[in-house]
Amino acid sequence: MKLSIKERVKRDKELLGDFKKGLTCNELTKRYKISRQRIFQIIDSTSTNSLAEIKKVRKENQKVRHVLKAAKISDSKALRMLLVQTRAVNIHSLAKHLKTNVTCLSYLRKKYNIVDASKYTKERVVQCLQHLCHIGEPLTSGHLQASHRALYNFAIKFFGNYERALEEAGVLFEPAIGRRFKKRKHTEKSFIQIIQSLYNKGEDISSCATSRKYPYLHTLSRRFYHLESIISKKPVWEIAITKAGLDYNIIRKR
Repeated sequence: MKLSIKERVKRDKELLGDFKKGLTCNELTKRYKISRQRIFQIIDSTSTNSLAEIKKVRKENQKVRHVLKAAKISDSKALRMLLVQTRAVNIHSLAKHLKTNVTCLSYLRKKYNIVDASKYTKERVVQCLQHLCHIGEPLTSGHLQASHRALYNFAIKFFGNYERALEEAGVLFEPAIGRRFKKRKHTEKSFIQIIQSLYNKGEDISSCATSRKYPYLHTLSRRFYHLESIISKKPVWEIAITKAGLDYNIIRKR
């Protein structure tokens, strides 16, 4: 089907815009039903800039498009917000999580003028620890020192010790820091956080299951709620579950 002059001009402008956005030649041939050679002829005749300059813009947009596709995000505004929220996260860890490459992410951080991840503040350390917990990365001190040395050092600097940094991030639970976890002095707040973390992970936290797998949790529950249990005539573990904001009847039936 032959196009009129106006329709052809409109198509050529759209094709040039799509080419700059980073669409591949295969995608363009399917969309406009023309050959690859004709695509470059149209670009050369339509654009006022040289082909080298157009390809440079195209390459930059392809990086954005690649990250958008990997992160399953529809627009660049949402992508920028994601990069701002994860600015405290190590770029290699973020690239691994998004299944993209470091080059694209470093380019986007420079493009959007996002502060380098190595410049940590208290808030960024907390955000980073929460993100690592979310993507399932081990939070043992040994692993963090090996893979995220700067983050570990700033956690010590701002919070005094690594366990307190984890507590501030709200990710204190046994698998996070291993055997050392049992030796620390617990507060009622940290005890409730452990129960909530185990529940969010989908573990069975009924009285019977926890007494076998996490016996020290029952010891802590007796320490904090023994007197309340005597007054209310309720089991200690039921009080602990209720304090964590969970429904004891649902958990008991698991």
